[in-house]
Order: sequence, then structure tokens, then C-alpha cells
Amino acid sequence: MLTVINKQTFASFDDESLASACFKPLITAYKDIESRGGDFSAELYPLLTSGQKALFVFRTHYLHAIQSEADYYWWTAYYLAQTPRWEGLLQSLRHFDDPEMLALLERTEQSLRQRNHPRSLANFDVSLQDIDRDPQLHAEMSDFYLLYKEASLWTYKQIAHYIRLHPEQFVHFE
Repeated sequence: MLTVINKQTFASFDDESLASACFKPLITAYKDIESRGGDFSAELYPLLTSGQKALFVFRTHYLHAIQSEADYYWWTAYYLAQTPRWEGLLQSLRHFDDPEMLALLERTEQSLRQRNHPRSLANFDVSLQDIDRDPQLHAEMSDFYLLYKEASLWTYKQIAHYIRLHPEQFVHFE
């Protein structure tokens, strides 16, 4: 499950490109397992290194949440409604030593909990259009989203720094 790469290419990547290269085999395996009706969480996730787990959880949230304010709102609420997934996201930020992003997501959690957002998928009725119908929610999520976009630059620096310090968790050099 390691990315096969040569050392020169590895060294040439910017932070987000390095994270993306290390994420690619993980998301490919996820899509393969899920498309055949399997359970990635049970079949493969336990076999990942701690760094791969942290990268997978953060990047799956990020790639969806970064699209728009509404996506940030919906995907964060969706993760929050699944305790293991939410805890995994917060743990990924602890793993990469990113207290700023961690604090931002905890503030978002607090905001959503105050609004009685679903705590499970059983009653998950969150919609992308919720922020269009609620000006206060829109203002809060707008602020959080802007901070998320800014904080993610540091998060990717931290992720890349970790990958460069621990390449054995992510890559196999050709």
C-alpha cells in the first residue's frame, strides 16, 4: 500500500503534491474495495501505518469540504454524525501536530452541536441548502470555511514534513 516513487521525484514535490502522491494508492484501494461491496474500514484501514491512517482521514474530509462553504458545512456535519470518523479526523490533526486546524474543527463542532445537529446517521437530515435558508448558520460556516482554507496550507506543510521524516510509512523508493 506504499507509493512507489524515485527519490528525486519525492524530493521535488511541493507539500500538497507529496500528500496527494501518498494518498493516491489509499484512495484507489478504498474505491476498489467499496465498489465490490467490501468494507475498507474493516479490510484495509487497520493495516495502514499510523501516518497513512491520518493522511487518509484528513484528506478525504479536505477534498470534499474545501469545495465550498456548503460542502464544508455538510461534510463536517456528516463526519460529526459518525463518532469514529470524527474522532479519526481530530486524531489525524493531533498526529500531524496541527493545533490550529484541530481548534477550528472543534469550534465548528461546538457550533453544530449547539444547533442540535445529528449525532448519528440514523437521523441525518443535513442538506447543502441549509446554509442558504439560515443566515446565522451561513455566516458561521462562511467564517469557518475561510479559516479552513487558510489553515489547510499549514496542515499540508505539517503533513509533508511528517512524510519527509517518515517516508517508510508512505513510500517505497525505486
